[in-house]
Amino acid sequence: MKELEIAAQEELMHSYSSSTVIISTYGESARIEKCESFFFSQEAMINMFRKGAEWQAKQSPWISVKERLPEEKQRVLVVRNSGLICESCCNLRNKSWLIYGFGYVYDVVVWMPIPSFDEILEANRDVLERIKEKGD
Repeated sequence: MKELEIAAQEELMHSYSSSTVIISTYGESARIEKCESFFFSQEAMINMFRKGAEWQAKQSPWISVKERLPEEKQRVLVVRNSGLICESCCNLRNKSWLIYGFGYVYDVVVWMPIPSFDEILEANRDVLERIKEKGD
């Protein structure tokens, strides 16, 4: 989430900021300070949301085992050091992974939840529409 906040702040500073000068008084002395003031229209807010969604779509669905582990006995997809992708579940007590046909292994680098059938259909909706159009 931190990366998303940084990306949003960079877009905000790049596209929607305007510099203003403020005179502030403190006691008897006055000083001029430069600060950033932001004015957002509805269009600007929609654009920022769209840019955030585009940024999120480019992010990998794979989760590093250093970042976090899945729930105990949750079936997930994993990638081993060799690049082999397997279905597995994690033993949280010793951080091993049960991979059917291999037994318990310790060389998993990333994992992701197994997508539901509906999620797969939604992700490939445009492909399915093109196939349908060509078939007609």
